[in-house]
Amino acid sequence: MQLIESHRVAVDQVYGGSRFYLDYLAGRADRYFTHPAGDAAAALRSRQAADRPRAELAGVLCEYQQAIGAPEAAQAAARALGEAGTLCVHTGQQAGFMGGPAYTLYKIVTAIRLAARYQEEFGRRCVPVFWLASEDHDLGEIDHAHFLAGDGNVGRVRFQWPGAGRPISDLAVTDEVREAARQYFARMGGAPFAAAAAKLFAPHGGGFARSIAAALTRLFGSQGLVVLEPHLLRPLFPEFFSRAVGAAGDVRRKLRAAAAALTGDGYPVPLDPERAGTLFHTSGGPRVRLADGAVTPPVGELSTDAALRPVLADLALPSLATVLGPGEVAYQAMLRGLYELFDVPQPLVAARKSYTLVDAASAAALEHYDLVPAQIVGPEFSVRAAFSDAVPASERARFAAVRDRLRELWSPLEGHVAAVDPNLARTWERSLGHARLALDRLEDRTARALMSRRGAARQQLQALRGLVWPRGRLQERVLPVAHFVSHYGPALPEALLAACDPAEPDHEILVFRTPAAADLRAD
Repeated sequence: MQLIESHRVAVDQVYGGSRFYLDYLAGRADRYFTHPAGDAAAALRSRQAADRPRAELAGVLCEYQQAIGAPEAAQAAARALGEAGTLCVHTGQQAGFMGGPAYTLYKIVTAIRLAARYQEEFGRRCVPVFWLASEDHDLGEIDHAHFLAGDGNVGRVRFQWPGAGRPISDLAVTDEVREAARQYFARMGGAPFAAAAAKLFAPHGGGFARSIAAALTRLFGSQGLVVLEPHLLRPLFPEFFSRAVGAAGDVRRKLRAAAAALTGDGYPVPLDPERAGTLFHTSGGPRVRLADGAVTPPVGELSTDAALRPVLADLALPSLATVLGPGEVAYQAMLRGLYELFDVPQPLVAARKSYTLVDAASAAALEHYDLVPAQIVGPEFSVRAAFSDAVPASERARFAAVRDRLRELWSPLEGHVAAVDPNLARTWERSLGHARLALDRLEDRTARALMSRRGAARQQLQALRGLVWPRGRLQERVLPVAHFVSHYGPALPEALLAACDPAEPDHEILVFRTPAAADLRAD
């Protein structure tokens, strides 16, 4: 595959509703974090004070890399995490069906590029790490995957699990999970790499979460990506969980203070300070949040929530930076006090890259409508209006002139029919409306016929809109990793890494040329 075009879209065009995120990117929210946006040197100074060997952690991670079939580059990176002086850039996501939303790819790509950049800048080994959040228990967020039909509409494949409420790490690969995977790739239609993607994402006997981990290491392990699951860390840090139980009141006070600061500045509060910062209990059943005053279970049966999870991650790992999406940046803004409470250095917060991927044929088809991909991304675009604008101005003017004269032609009859029968005034109004509607229909059919001569159709434009803005949302938030591997192939990670500039905040539309189906058969 080959990148042939790149189009920038201002970040506020796609994330205009996330004011805190936009302010963070602009450097207007630095007061909520330990380090100003982009100041990796400051993060390094605070990390050096907490630097220590992590031999036990490295041993656990190496064993896990072997279990998921990671290549030597990933295993070497896991070993390096045990050495004093090694740094890491980490990111993470839930264990979503078919790899989860595409922004999972972009998080990983950003982390890998940043790790390489910091390694060169500071002259210290820097490892990219992916935290597969398999302790989460929200089944509704990971039990489905969307696919894009040929007409631009979005469908969904979903599986059931009677263990809802339990950690996703407990989910085995059942016949229903395998059938959902089969159905998903059956709906890929003529996607050129569907067979390769089906093999990559095939659920296997190691469990649902481990299947996702194995797929990710096949995609990125050669780049030195280390994948981990949180259950690997729990036995290594019992003191953290004990301290979190004892400091529950202090945790709540820190979160309340952060919430008050955000509210005072007019920002929404992403975490409920009365519930966040508490631990969950899990022992083979549903995952339950610990209540105040409850008997504390064994430390090995405790797990973190969204507020404590980052603190544990940065206690365990030599974190220089963490790569986050817009919502997660707002979460992290509430956590500075918790990092201080647990005496853990808060890493630099780095925004993940954001992309829309378009194949060359689709990008070329937009030329029929005098459009480029950047114009059809975002909530303001209208297919009907864009199609109408693509019709030659002379043709629109012809029908507009007739439309302007309709009332003039009808008006001599208005007074006459009303004088004959006052009730006919409403009939006159309806007749004029019918005439306008008939003219609109004629104009629409004429426009379609004219555009058809150019090889264009409104349905085609609707399908293109569905490709870049499915279900009225960013493509990366709806379509899963497996969709893009099916269409662009296993070379996609390398192509994304080559295109990625972590310092560029704007959303980017990447147009790729992929091999034709005939070329693939020839290979």
